[in-house]
Amino acid sequence: MKMHHIVLLAAAVSLPQLALAEEHEHALSNRSLAVLEGTVAFCTEANPASSSKYHETAKRVVTGGSEKHLAERRDTEEYKSAYQSVGAVLGELSKEQVKTACAGLLQRS
Repeated sequence: MKMHHIVLLAAAVSLPQLALAEEHEHALSNRSLAVLEGTVAFCTEANPASSSKYHETAKRVVTGGSEKHLAERRDTEEYKSAYQSVGAVLGELSKEQVKTACAGLLQRS
């Protein structure tokens, strides 16, 4: 189970980089959008003082498309499942791992 946490921590820290790379190829997938937004929501809850920074990070990654289109994407099963999964797994991390992951989200964006 510890390895699972380490893998997730690495993914959370590198997500903005991966999302930016994916965006240059084509639109961010619903799953990647959910992981990004789920991580931002989790980090915002864990560190409310940096809330605006987390949301700015997500905004830089999620460009183009209307709010209506984003709302439709958020309503898909793929998005909902991924969002729920990332919240559940991040919730299992220690406080120190959360601190590291959320700091990494800001540093790598």
